Amino acid sequence: MVFKGFETTYHFTKLLSKYKDSLVTNISDTSFTLFNSFKLTPVKLKPTNPAADFIENKKLYFIKKQAGTVKSVI
Repeated sequence: MVFKGFETTYHFTKLLSKYKDSLVTNISDTSFTLFNSFKLTPVKLKPTNPAADFIENKKLYFIKKQAGTVKSVI
């Protein structure tokens, strides 16, 4: 789980340094992906709103620990 936190921090700080003023429009850039991929999509609650209300990650990873081993559920 430590790697997940490192990867998230690395990915978004690199994106922020590359796209200082336009991070939201370039949030789906995959050039700084290390181990896992993100599928980030902007979500608008009202279609008439020009800006996104929030950004959601559509690619989730579920893992379980069974019999001493870690397995991917998906």
